[in-house]
Amino acid sequence: MAERRRVAAFMATTATGVSSACARPVGATSAARWFSPAMPSATGSTVRKRLWRATAEPGCGPGISSARRSGAVPRAKPRRRRTGPAIGLNLSCSGSKTRLGGSRRRSSVPSADERLWELRAAIAACRLCRDDPARGETHRLPHEPRPVAVLSATARILIAGQAPGLRVHESGLPFNDASGDRLRQWLAVDRDTFYDPRNFAIVPMGFCFPGYDRHGSDLPPRAECAPLWRRRVIDVMPQIELTLAVGHYAQRWHIGADCPKSMTDTVRNWERYVKRNTGPAVLPMPHPSWRNTGWLRKNPWFESELLPYLRERVEVLIR
Repeated sequence: MAERRRVAAFMATTATGVSSACARPVGATSAARWFSPAMPSATGSTVRKRLWRATAEPGCGPGISSARRSGAVPRAKPRRRRTGPAIGLNLSCSGSKTRLGGSRRRSSVPSADERLWELRAAIAACRLCRDDPARGETHRLPHEPRPVAVLSATARILIAGQAPGLRVHESGLPFNDASGDRLRQWLAVDRDTFYDPRNFAIVPMGFCFPGYDRHGSDLPPRAECAPLWRRRVIDVMPQIELTLAVGHYAQRWHIGADCPKSMTDTVRNWERYVKRNTGPAVLPMPHPSWRNTGWLRKNPWFESELLPYLRERVEVLIR
């Protein structure tokens, strides 16, 4: 009992100092209420403090007011803890966000297929060579544009030609002429295989028939097409493994600064370009026009060396 009295007296002194911050002293009786009467000693393991004091003022000290204890002041309802995912929480690398309820916002970044379809539609609607020719009004396309190109999300072979001829312009089908017949012979494929976009992407350097020169020959590809569209076309088809550069205009763009000035020298060095370590393999080829029949006779190595390699690669890549 003597020990309990000493402890109570010590706590009364301490409580008086603490309550001075609230400008109301606390006596020994109040201090004794902090402890359970059954407490064996001040240093025992069953020390339990009471959670309120009868003399505490609202907002002062650790106790609660007598008014709140009597029920005059209602207690605020505790906030419920949110257990679901936060609104707008980023849960994926694609940028999609999860809402409460499990629905997903559509990503603002278009998919590869969407970008390909958008580019295909933009090319089909292009009128730059007619409405704003690169070389001035005197070089305007002499007829209505009709872009011809076959983009593909699955083909591993890209045929990069020059520009459509008149028959292709009228039909809208690339290589739908005698040149196409010879090209399909070189590839050892039939028409159905050739025009299946799962097998071949066909994107010429110029999308529209450029017209004829004064001698009745096809003009070169329009100057507007490649700067505007070429890089975008290549970027949207990253699956391409082999590019057939048909003609010198396509060879200069796809081979780059390493391309010789002569088409013959470029095609003769074909092994050098198909074995490059940068980007898709580029296989330079002459245009399959009937005008190159003499060139084929003068360069028999094309049919004896290059075509066997081409057919072997085509058979592998269109499986």
